[in-house]
Amino acid sequence: MDIRHKLNSYRPLIREINYLERKIEAMRDRQTSIRSSSDVSEVQASGGNSDKIGNSVAALNDLEDMYLRKIEKANAELREIETLIDTLEPVERLLMRARYIDGEYFEHICGIIGYSYRQTMRIHKCAIRKLQQQ
Repeated sequence: MDIRHKLNSYRPLIREINYLERKIEAMRDRQTSIRSSSDVSEVQASGGNSDKIGNSVAALNDLEDMYLRKIEKANAELREIETLIDTLEPVERLLMRARYIDGEYFEHICGIIGYSYRQTMRIHKCAIRKLQQQ
């Protein structure tokens, strides 16, 4: 995989993790409302209703497990990107995190690292080259 593609995937992975965490929270709320809305005596009196509730809770649990696996996979990719960045020199790490993790523009990064635009671009190019050689 191209190193720039990998680095550019960081922010979408963070957004995906946040989205999935919100989905899991919503599912947990739904499960709680399903369980609390079905009184045990009502379930026993209604006959087949308990299967519907049980199936609904089981389906939500399966979906939650799937989301948790996706979060684990995304976190593994994030760790891989962070490990790559950690191999760089301090100013290169700062530049790469500002660009690919925080999504800053190069014009703003110049102020962060204290270099001209041209020098910032040179440092970026050098860092990319180093990461491609790994």
